[in-house]
Amino acid sequence: LETVRGMLDQPRYLEWRSLAILMLAQSERPADRQRIRTTFAAKQRLGSTFNLAAWATAYLTIEGASGVERIRHWYLERPDRSREELQEIVKALSVIAGAEITLREPVAAAYRALLETHPSLAPEVSRDLITWRRWDFVEQIRGIRAAIAKQAPLGAYALGLYLRSAAG
Repeated sequence: LETVRGMLDQPRYLEWRSLAILMLAQSERPADRQRIRTTFAAKQRLGSTFNLAAWATAYLTIEGASGVERIRHWYLERPDRSREELQEIVKALSVIAGAEITLREPVAAAYRALLETHPSLAPEVSRDLITWRRWDFVEQIRGIRAAIAKQAPLGAYALGLYLRSAAG
């Protein structure tokens, strides 16, 4: 892990930084966990998207379901968050729910909150909903699909795939 910490501190390892962040989350050292918490808090406070998906994934790795709830509050329920930030957060939620099946329910609840506040991001979560066979989003997705059909035809197509899968 000393190499991982060095990769985070040295600019020459910039292209490897996301991997180092994810590896740092595997550490049991309190200082490493605090670094993840502190850096992620700064990211959410400043609205930074640089390596945001990696920091959010690391944060979720160490915080679990309570971390999903905090991310929901800090990002998904806030209308002032940028599309870029939210896309990075959705990547992290998708990764953690794929790795930890026990987190799928909290992540699905977070996705529901995202869709209420940022319905245009529905295509970003449709793949996970299909994979997890979460057909309880049908009404919400149907309404969003109708609303975005003209301005985002590819997004509407992705939502149509979800609706067709849900119908069997």
